[in-house]
Amino acid sequence: MIFPSDVRGNELAARVCAEIGCEGMLGARELFLSEGKICVKNPVYSHYLQATFLAQSLPLVVSLTPADGAKTSEFFENPELTQFEAKASIPAWLTNIEFESLEDDDLLKRSSVVLAAGRGVGNAENFSKLSELARLMGGVLGGTRPTVCDGKMPPDRMIGMSASVLSPDCCIVFGASGAAPFLAGVERSKLLVAVNRDPNALIFDNCDVGIIADCNEFAEALSEQYKKHN
Repeated sequence: MIFPSDVRGNELAARVCAEIGCEGMLGARELFLSEGKICVKNPVYSHYLQATFLAQSLPLVVSLTPADGAKTSEFFENPELTQFEAKASIPAWLTNIEFESLEDDDLLKRSSVVLAAGRGVGNAENFSKLSELARLMGGVLGGTRPTVCDGKMPPDRMIGMSASVLSPDCCIVFGASGAAPFLAGVERSKLLVAVNRDPNALIFDNCDVGIIADCNEFAEALSEQYKKHN
């Protein structure tokens, strides 16, 4: 079953897939047969790669995106969308309204100095110290996917191929082994520094400066230097 890959088509495809309990793929770029088997091509890792998926069973539900440059409306006729606007009056008990801007979710990408924390940093106290070091350096603290999954870093601070891909003037990586998805998020840094106690860590093959040391001890020593000179 093929649906158009737009807001309504994706929703309908997902509902049908959930209702009948079958395999599905939303936003697919291509649907084709290979050796008699149904294959679906779809972008992954924030559109940095294209992956081909093999359907294991039928029925199969797919929402299909038209070829590049073509509009969905040229292939599928969508029903007219009616929009209603409801204006509610301010309640009598509300005496004052204040607006507070949320934290800038582009802070990582805009910062010229980025500290990247891996699981090797350890407990929450060490993450707090790294955050303070980032402040002293005029930068911002980000983290690897495992640190976000562990709840030690917020999702908007995740660095990697499927999250924020950065190109700061300086990036210092603390306690991260250097897995490929994470490395794709920091390899464009003008200066990439890695701190890890494991001399065989993959990150050392892809950095400008490698420091074999306990990342927390190094961070503490660096903090002392900044406090001393500032």
